[in-house]
Amino acid sequence: MVADPAEFVTVPAAARARNLDPRQLKRAIRRRELRAFDFGGWPRVRLEDVDCWIESSATTSPTPSTPPTLAQRHFLDELAAAVAERVLRELRQEPGG
Repeated sequence: MVADPAEFVTVPAAARARNLDPRQLKRAIRRRELRAFDFGGWPRVRLEDVDCWIESSATTSPTPSTPPTLAQRHFLDELAAAVAERVLRELRQEPGG
């Protein structure tokens, strides 16, 4: 199947369309994370491929696989109490004194 050049855009155009820095796309191409095609000496990409690359690069916030141990909970409770005590002490002090 022959690719239709009309469905491809330059790297700068793809970056603008997806609000990215062109260097991000160039790095992804160099790492072979994003497919690029050469039409007339200029690398071009499909926006669909860029979207897939963005999705595959998405990170999620890490979630703990196990609940904290009793020792960790105790430490965090003590830390929170110490911070709260310090904040209250600073709030009670007179301004400028």
